[in-house]
Amino acid sequence: MKKRVTVIVAAALIIGLLVWRFWSHPLSSVICVEKSSVTSIACSVSVGGVEYGMPYSNSYTLSELSPQDDGFEEIMEILDSSNYRQDFRNLLPWSINSVGSDDANNVLVANAVFVWGSGESESCFMSMHSESMIVVSSGTESGLKVYHPTNREMLDTLAEYLQTHGNKA
Repeated sequence: MKKRVTVIVAAALIIGLLVWRFWSHPLSSVICVEKSSVTSIACSVSVGGVEYGMPYSNSYTLSELSPQDDGFEEIMEILDSSNYRQDFRNLLPWSINSVGSDDANNVLVANAVFVWGSGESESCFMSMHSESMIVVSSGTESGLKVYHPTNREMLDTLAEYLQTHGNKA
């Protein structure tokens, strides 16, 4: 009987962890505020690689977009086109201070900063590394949270948008 209870508890724990890991969250849950509360956004993307045997690296930015600016809603729609799944590292009892990428050849990195108030506690920083890892630092929490997008094309779409509409640095 004791062995049976242990097996049931272990199975429930494993099922609970898997549901937690694969249950997707909307953008508002990831940035810890409703999208309608965001008062400004700044975005950047760095694109690099090798073309014709020569390395290149280009950066594009859109800064201080408010809901009245062209691009604000488009950026929010691109980021909202994906849901986000938790990473098991978010269960660690200590804060995550850095995240390494599993891809040594990252050539696409994007950053977005969301603000919904006047202080640092009313902001969120989202960094997208490759098409499989998103790191979030919210002003309301310590450390980082790691997510995985359900829409792997979201980062490419954001990069294309910034390359077309952003300022080349």
